[in-house]
Amino acid sequence: MREDELDTMLFTLTEKEKRYLASDNPVLERYAGTPTKMVNGRRAMCFELDHLDVEGLRLRRDSRFIGLPAYTYSSINLNYIYSGQCTYEIDGQEQVLERGDVCIFDRGVARSKMPLGMDDIVININLSDQLFRRCIPDVRTQSPASAFLLSRISEDSDHSGYIIFRTRGNERIESLFQQLLLVFYEGSAYYLQLAQAYLTVIIPQLLLLYQEGRDTSSIRLADKEGNRMLEIIAYIESHCESCTLGDVAKEFGYHEKYLCAYIRKHGGTSFSEIRRDCRLRKASWYLRNTDWHIEDVLGMVGYGNRSQFYRDFRHAFSMLPNEYRHQKGKMDELP
Repeated sequence: MREDELDTMLFTLTEKEKRYLASDNPVLERYAGTPTKMVNGRRAMCFELDHLDVEGLRLRRDSRFIGLPAYTYSSINLNYIYSGQCTYEIDGQEQVLERGDVCIFDRGVARSKMPLGMDDIVININLSDQLFRRCIPDVRTQSPASAFLLSRISEDSDHSGYIIFRTRGNERIESLFQQLLLVFYEGSAYYLQLAQAYLTVIIPQLLLLYQEGRDTSSIRLADKEGNRMLEIIAYIESHCESCTLGDVAKEFGYHEKYLCAYIRKHGGTSFSEIRRDCRLRKASWYLRNTDWHIEDVLGMVGYGNRSQFYRDFRHAFSMLPNEYRHQKGKMDELP
């Protein structure tokens, strides 16, 4: 399948869409009899997906010309705006997603969706928990804020969090989704495995965009403590080279002892551990991408003690900094 053939297929009216265009009340006809449940005081349709654990993912294009009243899925749900836009209503607030934007909904998020127009193409992907966990990058190489964010999306008991990634037409994201759709709709013998492989690349790329532009993303975790904890981790990450516990406490209006307890209770870690992980992640990047002396690197990321840096680095990466750099160099020399 060529890219122009994919485009033509996605924009072609389906028989269902023709009926929706001709119907006075397509919502009532389409979803009559769908099971419902109460979600945060709101009656919502519940779409159950059987055998998803076996398949790993389900992918389809959303039908146009029909809205959806409040609904949830029984799995993590990823929506990609291939063309046009899509408007969701979540907790009484409208969220308009434009072309290239991506939203990941946990299974407990009740939202409604406005009808899509002729040029609005939304790709709907349901992920099994196992596949979603496989898509999460190694905690040693990802941002602590991103690690916390994804862990809360996938592990919160009430599963009511979501993330909206504003990609601003990022060409890499669009290209990856296009390749995913091509292999999926070509229907080759290994289309599911190939689609899963693309998702394990797409989700880390979305996290990278989140790290580079947090102010443009829309995030809601299951509780206000989770949202505040994400803000605290993001602040430490941005100031890890020099920030102290006192700096963070002052920024958020907490006493230092209270902040320590808050981080331990809601983050399952400590201020020192978060700051250390942020510093080590930056150090690993410098070792991979520059030829700066290790002593310069440890100073740049905020370490004043060489021995402590070496101990922490070895604990995190199972090798010393010079071994890590040497291993990276050998990988670069491969044909």
